[in-house]
Amino acid sequence: MIYVVIAVKNRLSFTRRCLAALAAQNCADVTTIVVDDGSTDGTLEALPRDFPSVILLKGDGDLWWTAATNRAVAWALERAIDDDYVLTLNNDTSFDADYLDNLLTAAEENRPALIGSLAVDPDRGVVVEGGVRVNWLTAKKLVLARGVSLADLALWRPPPVAVDVLPGRGTLIPVSAFRSVGLYDATSLPHYGADYEFSRRAASSGYRLLVSYRAVLRVNPDKTGLHASHGPWAFLASFATRRSANELGHRWRYARLVCPRSTVVPYAVMDTLRVVVGGFRRQVLASPGGGGAGVHSAAAAQEPGTEG
Repeated sequence: MIYVVIAVKNRLSFTRRCLAALAAQNCADVTTIVVDDGSTDGTLEALPRDFPSVILLKGDGDLWWTAATNRAVAWALERAIDDDYVLTLNNDTSFDADYLDNLLTAAEENRPALIGSLAVDPDRGVVVEGGVRVNWLTAKKLVLARGVSLADLALWRPPPVAVDVLPGRGTLIPVSAFRSVGLYDATSLPHYGADYEFSRRAASSGYRLLVSYRAVLRVNPDKTGLHASHGPWAFLASFATRRSANELGHRWRYARLVCPRSTVVPYAVMDTLRVVVGGFRRQVLASPGGGGAGVHSAAAAQEPGTEG
């Protein structure tokens, strides 16, 4: 059994498309759990009517990604056996009918392992992310296969590739991993970074972290939640708000939780400099006469987690 976990707040049109793609999967042994954390767009009323087989759990609007996901995972763990899996998924994704089969095949052939997905931009036909490797000293991320044409990649089907972290967007996790290391850390990382931190804990307990290039996940890069608001004041405010990937508190807590002890301080310093200096540089470029076309968070390339 695969328990698919999706935390949502509004964006009903995305949720409908994602659930329709799940309903069309070749893999039949699937239970989908949606946690609606205070949507105001009719999600709570529409899903039971349009997708009656979906388990719908209701949040109070203050769960954020981590606690909402934990609520669904806890529901699954009460019913699952150790051979089952949990798939964490964002609602702004879509995929073909063989998506779950491909994830499951990779998981069964590489036990024990967490299996991530190949994220692609369908509009441009290129890879957004084929896995992430991290330099724990400099806080730089190497995003594998980024910008590679999906058509070219179809001719080169590598086995699952080893990575350092895995996101909440399309990662298949053995139930045994949750029972071994616990749930996501909703206290320290309520919205960003909890997915990466969980995958590091699982790796420390002997689970391999892999990305299957056969499990293709279509994503919308503009809807990930990683971009900061336009304008200098909004950018400054982004360093202190939980809703922003720039928020420095969670980035420092993330460094403390995941980095090897000897690299915590240099990682935190370099990560902070990259977010702050890179962000201000983008502000200058976006200002009149600066030559820029828009303002985006430096965290879009360096964020330690990808929850939407």
